[in-house]
Amino acid sequence: MTKEEAINEEKEEENGDMEEKSNEVKVEYHLDEYYTKQELIDTTARIPFYGGAAARTRSEIRQGLHTVRQEVFTESHGYRNDAARVVIVITEETWEEYEEIKEEAYALTTDGVNLFTIGVGQGVDYAQLRGISSSPYDQHVFEVDSYSTIGAIKETLVQRTCSC
Repeated sequence: MTKEEAINEEKEEENGDMEEKSNEVKVEYHLDEYYTKQELIDTTARIPFYGGAAARTRSEIRQGLHTVRQEVFTESHGYRNDAARVVIVITEETWEEYEEIKEEAYALTTDGVNLFTIGVGQGVDYAQLRGISSSPYDQHVFEVDSYSTIGAIKETLVQRTCSC
């Protein structure tokens, strides 16, 4: 599933927000910056993906979750109380800083965010993914063999995230 395909499933009137993860956290756009589906698709398609060994040297998932909670899902950046809050964490690694990540995930889910996780490949600790995901875990935790096979869960993921 490409970023463009995921956004393509969103409703026209809903705003979206995208944050990339490499070795640093960077909010690519806020909820109040785009108002049409096509604007979101075009902007999201231009976000680069930083994969490979450099991206795996250090996990910034904790900081990413913190940034989403403090800077993205805020009224000052366009969050609406009547809109669903969904976060999807995609990872191919086991986290040394799991307890810190779990604390940030707990803060998000306590605030009403639906947190989904996708584990890619064999290097993932699925107990960790269940530990940060919203419950029920069988609805919020996904497993794929590689990034190229994420498309296989696209329909299920879209259905579950859009029903939040």
